[in-house]
Amino acid sequence: MSQISGKDCTFVQTMTVSHYINYSSMGTAERKEREKQHRREEILAAAENVFFAKGFLKATMDDIAKEAELSKGTLYLYFKSKDDLHIEISRKAMIILKEQTTAASEGGGSSIEKLQRMGWAAIRFGENHPKHMQAILTMEEIQKESISIDAGGVKEMLFKGSTVGTVLQVIEEGIAKGDIRSDISPVLVAHTLWMSVISVLRFVEKKAPLLEFLEIEPEMVFKSHFDVILNGITK
Repeated sequence: MSQISGKDCTFVQTMTVSHYINYSSMGTAERKEREKQHRREEILAAAENVFFAKGFLKATMDDIAKEAELSKGTLYLYFKSKDDLHIEISRKAMIILKEQTTAASEGGGSSIEKLQRMGWAAIRFGENHPKHMQAILTMEEIQKESISIDAGGVKEMLFKGSTVGTVLQVIEEGIAKGDIRSDISPVLVAHTLWMSVISVLRFVEKKAPLLEFLEIEPEMVFKSHFDVILNGITK
């Protein structure tokens, strides 16, 4: 049986120690990354609590730091501003909304019927998740100078992470099938439909006393809205 020489033994020992150091360093890096991600999620949870309790406009980074039991300086290590936190809460809301509107688009019917079902799903989402819908509605208050996300990130969030992307797919399918007009940009139609849903939700919320005085049910407003808007794109 051959024996390992002293030189070879030293080499093996060196390689073993080196492997252990590399493995240990990798484990430490992974642990730190997990801890960082966990801290980030804790901050987002605290921000959501504060935003939903005080409103997106009135909430401050001091409020969020207190809720998270962290210094405000630590918050800024993870998020550039309150608007960055707002974006992340809105992203979460958009994902939930997309799941529900996508489910509504599945099944039979024409593209117009699918869009109508998606519209109603968005209305129901606003009724069942008012705080999350408020996160989406108040995104227009965000100043682009105060957020880390760039134009490419915004497009990805809108077209891949929100209902707008699904609406665009249904519109393109509708144009191909001859259900929807082809003389207007599918992207513009998708954004117009999305903005129209946001607008009618705002109208019903802000004009609730007037609608009650006129004895007009919100459901009547929503139905009329969808009829007018969707008739405009029907071929």
